[in-house]
Amino acid sequence: MRDSLRPVNMGGVVVLSVMGAIWALIGLVFAGPPVVVWVLPVAIAAGGIIAGAQLSRHHPPMAAAEKKRIARLVGLWSGAEGIAIFFANMALIARHREDLIVAAICTIVGLHFFALARGIPQPVYWLTALAMTLLGAGGLLVSSVFGAAVVGFGAAMILWITLLGILVPAWVALRAAG
Repeated sequence: MRDSLRPVNMGGVVVLSVMGAIWALIGLVFAGPPVVVWVLPVAIAAGGIIAGAQLSRHHPPMAAAEKKRIARLVGLWSGAEGIAIFFANMALIARHREDLIVAAICTIVGLHFFALARGIPQPVYWLTALAMTLLGAGGLLVSSVFGAAVVGFGAAMILWITLLGILVPAWVALRAAG
């Protein structure tokens, strides 16, 4: 029965956990809560990584060729994402619209997920792509410090919900496999 289990991609688990924490910290920068609150995103990220590691121990390992293919795909699209973020930031700074940088980055990250969703067997990435792109586009319309905080927290929630969309089915499959 355990032969029916799919691998848990720990690279994806780590990236979603850590990037969720980074987006939450961006939100906190603009929201300005007490510093003690800043430990919460780090704890959530650590919990996601620990949960993924525990699950991956009971799931089959990912085939080396598939791991290499995914790494190449993520590297390519992350490079394109980085270049797009650089040029968007430069354009916004040149136009004295630094208030839009967080939303622009979120929009670009969302578009990046469309490319990943096409090549990685993780259907939840399509929803992540749509949600991040819409959140970023909405932030571009709001253009305020409040908007940057909302985009930061919203992006964190989207990434952590995506993480749950990966871990919960893996956990259910493990329980069903007995």
